[in-house]
Amino acid sequence: MDAEEDTYFEIPNHNKINITYAGKKIHDYDSCLILSHFKGHGSGGFGGALKQLSIGFGSTKGKTWIHIAGKTTNHSELFPKRASQEDFTASMADAAWAINDYFKKKGGIAYINVLVNISIYCDCAGSKAKVPEINNIGILASTDPVAIDQACFDLIKKTKDTGTQAFLDRVAEKKGENTIAAAVKFGVGKKEYNFIDINSTSLYLKMNLILLLLFMFV
Repeated sequence: MDAEEDTYFEIPNHNKINITYAGKKIHDYDSCLILSHFKGHGSGGFGGALKQLSIGFGSTKGKTWIHIAGKTTNHSELFPKRASQEDFTASMADAAWAINDYFKKKGGIAYINVLVNISIYCDCAGSKAKVPEINNIGILASTDPVAIDQACFDLIKKTKDTGTQAFLDRVAEKKGENTIAAAVKFGVGKKEYNFIDINSTSLYLKMNLILLLLFMFV
């Protein structure tokens, strides 16, 4: 979305914390399927559907704007003017509302979160990332970015693995769950959810669920 550094598309935000400066290539798409590797993150505490909506769609200006909660779009001023964790996470939630709303008004949007190789570090840390210490859990799908991220948290909290507490501590340190709370406040989605376990359903129902997801984007 941000391949062309100086091009962006302004999307008004619900809460007016900031305008979302999305990568201009967002115009190339009528619908969207967000695929996220749910894991820890050094800035936001965790990375999931909400982070993909906000930071993932941001132009260079947009990513800067979100990180400093609307103080400037000048990337060179990002670290000197870095916002508090409360303002940063709220700003991510506000930007997530803008992107989610943009696609809901077009062809639709849905989310898949992959709960495997879960580390307290983001994939962007590469070889410096701490090795995953939480066993693979599975794959979740939803049309609500808040519900799917909340469900991922709840599933991780139930684990008793070596890295579970370290993950939860990272999220708490970076006030990551404030992103979810702010997203609920701004109307991005709801924390409540129901599980439909396709592992325990018939092949017929599995195929229908897959076809339903596919037809949402045809």
